[in-house]
Amino acid sequence: MENPDEINLVTVKTNYNTLAYIPDYELRKTIFVKVKTFFGQRKTFTFEVDISSQVKELANKAIIAAGENIKSFYGMRLLYPNGGDLKDVGVGNGTFQQFQIVDNSKLIMLVQTIFTWDTVLKAPLIKLSNNNLTAFKASGDEYQSVLGNLGMSSG
Repeated sequence: MENPDEINLVTVKTNYNTLAYIPDYELRKTIFVKVKTFFGQRKTFTFEVDISSQVKELANKAIIAAGENIKSFYGMRLLYPNGGDLKDVGVGNGTFQQFQIVDNSKLIMLVQTIFTWDTVLKAPLIKLSNNNLTAFKASGDEYQSVLGNLGMSSG
């Protein structure tokens, strides 16, 4: 604890439009945020972030930390469980401060992956179109196979 005669108070406007006085040593510019990923090995990562930085930067850091290729995802969402509510902070514009994400918060990251048919692992009579999203059999009565770029346990 500092000497009470040397404490500098900072005036802060609260969410309720009132003023509060906080010792300057209590103010922080960075916070720690945990991100639980629901892709790959479903790991949890801890990042130190500036409260004025964009939340979308955290999503990219989590994907890179997980060792995944950002281009293999077309939809990302960050969810912030807060007081019984699940706030979607997305990955658009907005800072940690604007979303009121506090120190040691835990976020959940969901992604949608891009599924395509494999151009190499397909039978000769299988034709691909629509950027490898559509597979069809050109001719013949025998069975033909084609594999995709993602493994599935159902569907």
